[in-house]
Amino acid sequence: AQSEADEILLAARNDADAITSEYKKKAAEIAANEESEAALDAESIRSRTVASAQKIKRNLLLEAKNAKIDEAFEKARLKLLGLGDKDYEKMLSIMLVSTVKKQIASEKLSLMQDTDGEIAVCEKYSVILSGSDKKRVSADMIKDASQLALTEGKELSISDENADIDGGFILRCGDIEINCSIGLILAQMRDTLEGDVYRILFN
Repeated sequence: AQSEADEILLAARNDADAITSEYKKKAAEIAANEESEAALDAESIRSRTVASAQKIKRNLLLEAKNAKIDEAFEKARLKLLGLGDKDYEKMLSIMLVSTVKKQIASEKLSLMQDTDGEIAVCEKYSVILSGSDKKRVSADMIKDASQLALTEGKELSISDENADIDGGFILRCGDIEINCSIGLILAQMRDTLEGDVYRILFN
């Protein structure tokens, strides 16, 4: 990834340098052909063209870096989806336990704040997987999360529905659906991780 990033940045810098050189050449020609009285105008034109070229250079480099960061996150997504079935199932199991735990805590907090008794307690949770993931994971994927749910008097099961997601799952709790798809989780984590990815690729 570092090698590819260097190649893209080098190409972007070369393009930008070529543009800068061309602008400088044109500005020099203008200055040489102008009478001394117009020298200040020529210098102004030169300054503006150089500034424009520098802006183009910055934009080219920024676009190249953003493209590499996009590629890094996409490779991470594909790597997670490409885990062996056992490792993939274990990952989903851990994610599900964490999600169920947070949902139970959220429900408890809501009930504590519900002074009017308007909130209905959800007793059945369902896990919605993509069609392809149903073929990859076993019922054991929800085992740990099911035990956690049972301690709170709740039932957890795998839904017959298929989720339209790249991987991961959707946890349905009554009218609430918590999207834990791989793609969405990485997108949400990007703000936190992008700085680290940038330093790894370009420093």
